[in-house]
Formats: sequence, structure tokens, C-alpha cells
Amino acid sequence: MTRLDRALQLDLLQKISDEYPGAIRAHDGLVDFHDPAVKFNLQYLKEHGLIHLDATLNIDTNNFSIRFARATNDGLDFLQQDGGLSAVLKVTTVRLHEDTIRGLIAARIKASDLPAERKDSLLERLKQLPAQSIERLADKLLDQALAKAPDAIEWISTLLR
Repeated sequence: MTRLDRALQLDLLQKISDEYPGAIRAHDGLVDFHDPAVKFNLQYLKEHGLIHLDATLNIDTNNFSIRFARATNDGLDFLQQDGGLSAVLKVTTVRLHEDTIRGLIAARIKASDLPAERKDSLLERLKQLPAQSIERLADKLLDQALAKAPDAIEWISTLLR
């Protein structure tokens, strides 16, 4: 049985975040820093960068004592419905360049069951298309793929949860 407890982690992170920019200290009594489940899950939150944890481990006794816990910016953003500033600042834009799109389309043509002369004709026409036409073709192909895929909307909604 795992000692990871999502409900406890969320409760701890919320309590710790309520004190931001301050911290929860052991003597505050807001969190039982002596509870083994709390210690375990606080360490887990620390290792994921959601909190700073001032703690010491006595190697001889294997005693893990916590002095205070403070939320990090990532911890605060984790609690935000929109992902906080991390969602804005850590956006990655993926661009498919015209030659990449052209290559993807060419690969599908080559892998198709079309007769060789038809494939050659399509590949030649594809080579001659200007970049703007490739962009429009990619848009149309995406529209067609979504229209033809019977479960595309359900699949997309599952991915976006």
C-alpha cells in the first residue's frame, strides 16, 4: 500500500500556501509535523518543488524532524485553477515548418495503396506547392482528419481534461 495520499498532500499544500510568503512552523500547531504520514507527504511535495522544507534527518536514529514548511511559486501555481503564472511563463510553442508538413504529407502518400504513377504525380505536385498552399493544405487535412475520425471529439476531450 502506498503512503502517498493526494488528499493529505492537497490539504498540506493549501495550509502551507495560506501562510505565504511566510511559513508554517512546527510550534504553530497548524500541521502535525510528527505524524509519519505528514512527514512522508511533505517530503514528497518538497521533492516536486511545491514547498521548501527545513528538516533534518538524524542518521543514527533515522529521526526526520521538520522545523518549517513554506510554499514555493510552483506550489502556489499548482493550486490555481489556471496554473498561475507558470501557465503563462512556461508556454512552449510548437511550430511545424512548411518542409516538415510537406515531409509528413509525402510520407503518407508514399505509404498509401495508390498506384506508383499516381504517387509520383502527387509527390511532384506536392514539391511544387508554395509554402502558403502547404499551410492551407495542412489546415484542410486536419479538418478532414477530425471529421473522419469517429471518436475524435471524445478523444480530444479526454486529452484536455
